[in-house]
Amino acid sequence: MRSSSSHAAEKRHHWADPRRWLDGWGALALPAVALLVVFHALPTLRIVGEAVTDFRFPQVGGWDNLEWVVGDEVNRRIMWRSLRTAFYVTLLCLAAGYPYAYLMTVVRRRTRQILVGIVIIAAFTSFMVRNYAWLVLLADNGFVNDVLDFVGLGRVRFIGNTSAVLVALVQILLPLMILPVYATMRGIDRRYLTAATSLGASPTSAFMRTYLPLSIPGVISGALLVFVITVGFYVTPTLLGSPSNALVAQLIVNQTNQSLAFGRAGALSLLLLVAVGVTLLAVGRTIKSVVVVSQQSGAAVGLASRDELETVGLGRKLLSGVGVAVAAILVAPSLIVIPQSFNDKKSLAFPPEEWSLRWYESFFSDSDWMSALLNSLRIGLLATLIALIVGMGVALALVRGRLPLRGAVYGLVLLPLLIPMVVYAIGTYSTFLDWKLVGKSLGFVLAHAVLSLPFVVIPLMAGLVAYDTRLDDAAASLGASRVTTLFRVSIPVLMPSVAAAALFGFVTSFDEITVALFLSTPRISTLPVEMYTAVTRNIDPTIAAASTIILVATTLLLLTVGLLNTRQARE
Repeated sequence: MRSSSSHAAEKRHHWADPRRWLDGWGALALPAVALLVVFHALPTLRIVGEAVTDFRFPQVGGWDNLEWVVGDEVNRRIMWRSLRTAFYVTLLCLAAGYPYAYLMTVVRRRTRQILVGIVIIAAFTSFMVRNYAWLVLLADNGFVNDVLDFVGLGRVRFIGNTSAVLVALVQILLPLMILPVYATMRGIDRRYLTAATSLGASPTSAFMRTYLPLSIPGVISGALLVFVITVGFYVTPTLLGSPSNALVAQLIVNQTNQSLAFGRAGALSLLLLVAVGVTLLAVGRTIKSVVVVSQQSGAAVGLASRDELETVGLGRKLLSGVGVAVAAILVAPSLIVIPQSFNDKKSLAFPPEEWSLRWYESFFSDSDWMSALLNSLRIGLLATLIALIVGMGVALALVRGRLPLRGAVYGLVLLPLLIPMVVYAIGTYSTFLDWKLVGKSLGFVLAHAVLSLPFVVIPLMAGLVAYDTRLDDAAASLGASRVTTLFRVSIPVLMPSVAAAALFGFVTSFDEITVALFLSTPRISTLPVEMYTAVTRNIDPTIAAASTIILVATTLLLLTVGLLNTRQARE
């Protein structure tokens, strides 16, 4: 029998052996790891590091930055407002998204496809399109105020208040809550409910004791996404809010843009990361406590199982009504930009009093708009190509390889989703200034490839997990070579996943604005940046035409991919 010391030495040698990392599928993960470490982890650590060591102004003590962040009452108030807003947005998204996701699991197949399609279209509608739509709806002379005035409640000033930011963020981020919750619910075996009711539990009690706890992983995933994105969101609070109710993302950007105080921006980023981490841990424990209490008490929450919905008309009507309302919230605001794009006047007033095509003419004849469009297309395609190549490698390594520290590699892939966007944007700007990549297409492509990578890897991994390797064995037994099997069997079967990954990656890059705002210069910018400029500087209604073009193109692209996948599934 071998001694424990020899076993430990062999284990250390096993982990230190480079062949353990480079042989087989594991080597395919190295390009993605290198890309993420160099162009995401390093910039993020760089800006956080400047909190204690200001690289550009070494005469300023780094600890002074931390003292300024913690000691300034304004900073503490802004941080608390940001966390509170993120919590409210997350809570409202959960309240609206959970019943909608549940409804998708109990309706017929055709209705489910419609409900899922609405969420997908809403999720891929440009951030700037939806922000512009809310500017039109909530303006002083906008549609919402017209309705309030018509019913006798008078006009309310929404723009510049936290309420406008809250409403817009809930509508924008609601799909990110619905999708993970629905994905978890789809995997729940409904026979648990049947078993619970057969043992004497009421349908509502069965739901609380069985279904709700099983859906918590999806709830936590959705809440994590919504909370992190909200707390680092910059564009919506800037467009719909005001300096008097600024959030932490605006404070971080102001420290960078106005005074180049990267040290203070880094200190704020560090505080934000700590606050996000602590808050998420607290929320996770709270959710678990709620589940335990629910399991013990069986308290009703107004949702019922499918059996009850089929027998109790009121419950089904109530859930259907919630579903219709949420669907309208997801889609209706974005549709406002279509008639607005035909407005003959340079105004946010809705509905238009006179109609014209002048803003479409302005879009296609203006060199700045067309240059921004072409830049977004070129950057999006290149970033997607890079993300697909390295993403397929790391997906193969994670699914088929035997990677040591597999969890760490997967966590690194998901890191762009977990770091607040404003923190990464500031870190990228600080790092790319030294690397002379600001204002360069290469800088945009590398940053967007990193941000697109999680959205590429996740569908690729799903496709690889579902792939039946016996198809390869069958092809080989019939005399097909590996190359023939790859192009005649593997690629066609995986094509829906590859197409979905490419679509997710491209839309992520094309729609990205926070990082693009920092990397843009007068010589090069992207379409979202041009749209942001049109709103913040000169209220150029050409943005309505641009928004309509993006909305229609995105919808047609999603429908085309959906139809192709449906046709291939039938074949």
